[in-house]
Amino acid sequence: LGFVLAIIVIAFATIFRLESYALKQTLWKLIVAALLVNFSLVIAGAFISVSNSTANVFLQATTADNLSNALARAMNPQKFVMQTGEEGWLVWLKDVAVNPFSYLLKVVASFAFAIIFTFLTVLVFFALFLMLLIRAIALGFLLILSPLAWLFWIFPYTQQYWKKWWTEFLRWNFFAPVVLFFVYLTV
Repeated sequence: LGFVLAIIVIAFATIFRLESYALKQTLWKLIVAALLVNFSLVIAGAFISVSNSTANVFLQATTADNLSNALARAMNPQKFVMQTGEEGWLVWLKDVAVNPFSYLLKVVASFAFAIIFTFLTVLVFFALFLMLLIRAIALGFLLILSPLAWLFWIFPYTQQYWKKWWTEFLRWNFFAPVVLFFVYLTV
């Protein structure tokens, strides 16, 4: 229906001799958009496929060992209280005997920091989950609106909406690879 409306607008613009809607400027765009609207999901799917493949590379690299093991090694809260070997236990007993308050403060501080950083890590991953969920919803909504975007490409006064659709589509599309790259970098 949008393309029929576009033909009617072109017809009236030709009758009233409006140069911005002239037949020579908009008819070829109408024909190209009418063809491309049928392939809009294929075109968008190609972009999404590239984006998801790139994101999958970083996800596989991040979880190659195990994400939870990698995060536990990065934080390693038990390193402050664990002693290894016979010499380690002797050093630990000497530290406790010489200054028990300092050792107790060290243990309590290490546990507090471990709890705080674990909570922050959970909070960050929950936020990433929500953002990736919003990405999926936004991409679905943009795919629904893709025929309108091609229709907006035809006329000069509506091209701003076509450009905005592409900007939003590309931004949400490549959000996942960028986020997973930084998760990979962090881990």
